[in-house]
Amino acid sequence: MSSIQYISLTRKNLDYVDCYSFRDCRTFDTYPTNIIDLSDPSVWKNSSANNLETIDCVEILIKLNDYIEKTKSKVVVILPQNKHIVTGYQNNLVQIGRYLKQFNELLSESFAFIKQNNIEIENSPSLVGLNAYEVSSDFVFADKSKGNVFFKTNGSFRKCALLVRKNIAITTMELDSYIDFVNFLDCIPNVLEETTPTWAEDYCVLNDEYLFKRKNELLLEIKKASDEISKLDKGILNNIEIKSCLWKTGDNLVEAVFPLIEKIYECDLSHFVDEKKADFIFTKNSTTIVGEIKGVKSNVNRTHVAKAEAHKQEYIQGLEDSNTPYKEENILCVLIINYELDRPVAERNDINPEVIEYAKHQKVLIIDTVTLIKLYERKVSGEDTNRLIEELNEKVLNGIYIN
Repeated sequence: MSSIQYISLTRKNLDYVDCYSFRDCRTFDTYPTNIIDLSDPSVWKNSSANNLETIDCVEILIKLNDYIEKTKSKVVVILPQNKHIVTGYQNNLVQIGRYLKQFNELLSESFAFIKQNNIEIENSPSLVGLNAYEVSSDFVFADKSKGNVFFKTNGSFRKCALLVRKNIAITTMELDSYIDFVNFLDCIPNVLEETTPTWAEDYCVLNDEYLFKRKNELLLEIKKASDEISKLDKGILNNIEIKSCLWKTGDNLVEAVFPLIEKIYECDLSHFVDEKKADFIFTKNSTTIVGEIKGVKSNVNRTHVAKAEAHKQEYIQGLEDSNTPYKEENILCVLIINYELDRPVAERNDINPEVIEYAKHQKVLIIDTVTLIKLYERKVSGEDTNRLIEELNEKVLNGIYIN
C-alpha cells in the first residue's frame, strides 16, 4: 500500500500511488496523504446551461468536502488548468478562464476551507520551478486569498500554492505524476514545522549534504524512469491499436484498419465518406483500390468475396453514370478481412482453397488482417510504397495476399 491516495474523477493508473475515483475512494484517514485532482475537464461539465453556475458533479464536490473536513491526514487539492470544458445541451466547448467569477463561486460553495480563506483564482499563465524542472500554472491565487504561500510563479512571483490549514494545501500547479507529488509535498513540511527555521536546511550536520544530494539524484532518476515508462506505455498502447484489427469487427474494425492502410499506401482516408457501399476507395500510382473491410467469426466464404466485388461494380457504374473515362484493369478490388476473430492467431485455419479460387476468378484480392499488419511492419521498416502497390497488382492474380 502506498502512503499516497490519489483521487480523480475516473480512476487513473499512476506509478507508486494508490489510485481511486471520486466515487470509490478510501477513507482519508487510511492514508497519510490524500491528493484530490480536480484537473479533469469533465469534472466541470455543465449539461444544463452554457455557464458554470452549477456542474453535473457538484454533489461529488460536496461529498469530497465532507471527507476533507473530517480527516486529520494531509490533503492536497489540485485545481484545473485553463482547459476546454463542455457546457449546455449542444455540448459547447469553453475555457474555464471565461467563467472565473462563476468558477470561484462554485468552489466557495463546495469547499468550506476555500470559503473560509476567501480563496479565488485569476488568469495568469505561468511556469513554476519544481525542484530541477518546471510545471505549468494557468491560474494564480488572488492577493486576497489567505494561507501560507509555499510556491510562487517564475518571474511574476504570484502565489500558486497555499497551505490553508495545518493539513490542507491547495494549488493551481499542474501536477500529474509521482515525482511531481513528491517534490510538491516535500515543500509543505517547511511550512508546517514552525519550530524549524527556514535556514536549518542549509546548515549541515553529520551526513546532511550527502543525504540531500543523494535524495535529489534519486528524484531525478525517478523522473527520468517515469518519463521513460510513459514513452513505453505510449508505444505499447500504439501497438495494441495496431493489433486490435485482429479482434475487432464492424465500424471499430474499420477505424483500426484505416491508419494501417494510410501508412502502408501513403494515402489519406480522412475525407472518405461511407455511403454504405465500399469501405474505402483511394487512388495511388494510377491504380484505384476499392475495398471492403470485414470482421467475422467464421472462415472466409464466397459471400464475403462477392460483396467486395459488388463494391467494385458499384464504383464502375458510378464512373459510367458520370461519363468518367476509366480502365478496368486499373481498378483493383480488395477484401480486408479479420476472420475467425474469436481464435488466437496461431489457431486460425487457412482460407479454403475453393474460396481463394473464387476470389481469383472474381479478381478480388483477399488480405487477412494478420497479413495487413505484416505489410504495415514492412512499411515502417522502410519498404517503398510504390513496390507495395505493385505487389497488390501482382497478388490479385493469386486471389490472396501471402506476405
